[in-house]
Amino acid sequence: TGHPVHAIEALSLSNSAPIPESSVEETATAYIQELLAVHPAGPFRLAGYSFGGVVAHEMACQLVEMGHRVEFLGLFDTHNPTAPSKRYSITGRLGAFWQQQDDLPLPAKLERLRERIAEGITVHRQVKRELAEAMTMGPAEPHSDLRRVQVREENWRAMQAYKPRPYPGAITLFKAMTPSDKVEWPADFGWSGVA
Repeated sequence: TGHPVHAIEALSLSNSAPIPESSVEETATAYIQELLAVHPAGPFRLAGYSFGGVVAHEMACQLVEMGHRVEFLGLFDTHNPTAPSKRYSITGRLGAFWQQQDDLPLPAKLERLRERIAEGITVHRQVKRELAEAMTMGPAEPHSDLRRVQVREENWRAMQAYKPRPYPGAITLFKAMTPSDKVEWPADFGWSGVA
């Protein structure tokens, strides 16, 4: 198709130094420097998943301010951190999951529910264990599972502090077909007001 593709890895992932606190804006500026080093002229087509989508949004804003043309901005399952959301209670989560299984007969629904509960417990324990280890250990080895957790936690902190600003173009939002059974988000994940 003739379009070069450049992927940018979280800058703190590949080293074992302490992870500096940085903002989404600072991360976007660093990523733009990486991008312009290999592709100095636009137009640009940007996309990102979750935190990467938030950074792609900020990159698009900064690139436009620099006079570059951004032809595409795609966000994959990326929620605007300022969007109103509703965290489901346990019964709300069960209800949301149950509704997602409407096309199944009752025995299959009950089996899926059992599997989802077991999976949820396993993942919850794993995340708690990872967080405890990440908080008590010093900086982890580059690209290790522990380093990924440490980077993820810093990214989460930066994303929660970010206030997306208006982007003078279209945003294409890609969402999973099955909605979350943990959090209810607006249909646009909160991006319509800034696109």
